[in-house]
Amino acid sequence: MARKPGFGASIASEVVEAFGSGEAPTLPTGDVLVSRGKALSKLGADVQYEQYEWVDPALCKPSRQNARRYDDLTYEDCEELIQSIRSEGRQRMPAIVRRTDDSAVPYEIVAGSRRHFAITWLRANNYPDFKYLIDVQPLDDEAAFRLSDLENRARADVSDIERARSYQMALHAHYKGDASAMAERLGVGRATIYRYMSLADLDDTYINAFGDAKVVTVSHPRAITSIVKGGGQVAERVRAEAVRLADVQRERLKEKVSLIPPAEVIASFRQAAKPPRPLVIENTSFTIGGADGGEILTYTRPSKKKGMSITLSAKLSADRSEVEAAFQHLLDELFGAGRK
Repeated sequence: MARKPGFGASIASEVVEAFGSGEAPTLPTGDVLVSRGKALSKLGADVQYEQYEWVDPALCKPSRQNARRYDDLTYEDCEELIQSIRSEGRQRMPAIVRRTDDSAVPYEIVAGSRRHFAITWLRANNYPDFKYLIDVQPLDDEAAFRLSDLENRARADVSDIERARSYQMALHAHYKGDASAMAERLGVGRATIYRYMSLADLDDTYINAFGDAKVVTVSHPRAITSIVKGGGQVAERVRAEAVRLADVQRERLKEKVSLIPPAEVIASFRQAAKPPRPLVIENTSFTIGGADGGEILTYTRPSKKKGMSITLSAKLSADRSEVEAAFQHLLDELFGAGRK
């Protein structure tokens, strides 16, 4: 599985690579289920070895706290893992679970959603004897969230927006909205928490413009904010462009054509923020109008008896940037391209 550098990857990789402090009695000597204590001790006394069990995956349910959206997993996402388990004849790395109060589904998956999907898929596709290997841990909600987060930081297939929404939920559920407390408990900088919160709060209008929420990263909210920071008609134009792009992306998905890349989406937002080229109506006089069709200014050519006149509309609806663009266009008309 690909791993991301940074952002606690060293801690997470220990959790992913070394989930145990001893072997389960039912597993053969030399199995990969070793060295559990060193990695999990980073979570403190919350995590303790309890027991390994082989169970029917139907007895386990995904955690709502996990950044990874279980319902979005596909065979293609887990194909390599499925093939590995099938080749080995069993699952080697245990999933971390905790007990629930539901006798029908007595375990909640804290870490190991892909393993659960893989075993479930194999059981439904000619391998009914496969069991799900779990390590039952006595975790409270906050400890379960931290353990799940540690594993997910090392996973390249967990998107920024999935993690952002998980962090947003945890911030209020476990840390009373205190980003500093959350950052300390997770062992990350406050700036990291703030970046993920900005992404979690990003308007769906802009997210939809990317076509796939999973390609939206923590860098995009800052870029969009810098583009629309002036508000007013600039923000309205950018929002309208986001709506247009969302329609285009939906059509591309329907036609199975590649989506417009994120960098081009941001570039389209920047272009939309610029004042549109004014509309010029040629005559003895001409009027320059704004994007909304309203008049900005009227220019009347000079005559023998009277000099030129420039009149701003009495019902001016344009913002300052459009008025400045109108005057610039007028100067271009009067002096021509390249004239000094």
